[in-house]
Amino acid sequence: MTIIKNFTLLIFMVVFLDGCAVTNIQEDYLLDENKGTGLLIISLTRSGISESSMFADIRGVDNKYDDSIPVTDLFASSDWGCPLFGDIPENQTCGRLAIVELPKGEYEFYAWHGNSGSTSAWSVKKFSKRFIITPGKAVYAGNINFFLKKEYTGETMFGIKVPTPTFYVTTSDTRERDLSLFYKKNPKITSDDVQIHIIK
Repeated sequence: MTIIKNFTLLIFMVVFLDGCAVTNIQEDYLLDENKGTGLLIISLTRSGISESSMFADIRGVDNKYDDSIPVTDLFASSDWGCPLFGDIPENQTCGRLAIVELPKGEYEFYAWHGNSGSTSAWSVKKFSKRFIITPGKAVYAGNINFFLKKEYTGETMFGIKVPTPTFYVTTSDTRERDLSLFYKKNPKITSDDVQIHIIK
């Protein structure tokens, strides 16, 4: 009976949370230059190895900000859903639109981490995808997609080959899809408030 209750709760959470962007602002949010903050608008997607949770790590270049934004997470919302089982084909990305208020300054996405059940994974090599936040403005930075795969490099544990997660990161301009969703969720922000600077 307990298993059935837990499964029902899980289904409820997936259905209830599905379809909302990851955001730390309210629907009636207004940009205010005097607050010294602006908005980041970016879609974060993934493909390849199916991990139950994956997070993009972000930090300040000229400030001490350091945090993670969910790409896919059982307990966070999803805008473009992932399959429950199996790997994700490279041309069928899943993830979400992230809308985050940040203090003015320069930032970078520099790593990722995730887990699947009892195992954890993280990016061994670092990268840098930078953007700048301007007070009173929203910046649309495009899409970052993480493609993960397992490679066997010859390392063994107890005589068994151990797969190493490898990845590559691509960026693209998906503004037609992303900004349509953004304006729907944030009706008080107009195109005049949004700067377009696609991350390279």
